[in-house]
Amino acid sequence: MIEVIKLCILLEQFELYCKNIFMIAYIDPGLGGLVVQSLIAGCLTVVWFFRNSFAKLFGFVKRLFGGKPKE
Repeated sequence: MIEVIKLCILLEQFELYCKNIFMIAYIDPGLGGLVVQSLIAGCLTVVWFFRNSFAKLFGFVKRLFGGKPKE
């Protein structure tokens, strides 16, 4: 009898755990749009950063070895 009660308690706890997981997994449209916008902005920022960094690096190397600087 005690084992049956323990099993019922465990099942209730598991059911509550599953409900909580689904509540966390829910993303409403407003949050979904914000996440998508943030991912796009982050990707574009990384591309812009590396593009400018490499341009400055190549310009420095070009000036270092006697190339004409851009005007």
